[in-house]
Amino acid sequence: MEKYAQNDFADGKIKTILENLLEKLIVDPDYEELMIDSSYIKVHPYAAGGKEGSRIPAQKGLNTKLNMAVDAQGIPVRVIITSGIVANCKQTSQRVEGISAQNLLASKGYCTNRIVDEVRKNNMNPFISQ
Repeated sequence: MEKYAQNDFADGKIKTILENLLEKLIVDPDYEELMIDSSYIKVHPYAAGGKEGSRIPAQKGLNTKLNMAVDAQGIPVRVIITSGIVANCKQTSQRVEGISAQNLLASKGYCTNRIVDEVRKNNMNPFISQ
């Protein structure tokens, strides 16, 4: 059973269902500020089939990352689920696309010319820590 769930997640079936479910729960967001960040969901090595802290699960992409955008109240408005080895900044355009916030707040990991240009193209003021 676990093998089938893992394959479905890898194929994007479960991922798409979870992302769509989370998007449906969003009601009346406060777009004064939009904040973006990412968080890992790590699998214990024994649950992933590794032995005593084996690094193999991370290499196979068995860790997951939640890439989120939250409104001024900290309520999620966009969630993108990726493999744990995908860089945070690669999901930025998907997180800000179609959102009309005044300001974007992000950590220094998002401080690239491409991201700043993308944010400004969406008529937001980028505030990215340095």
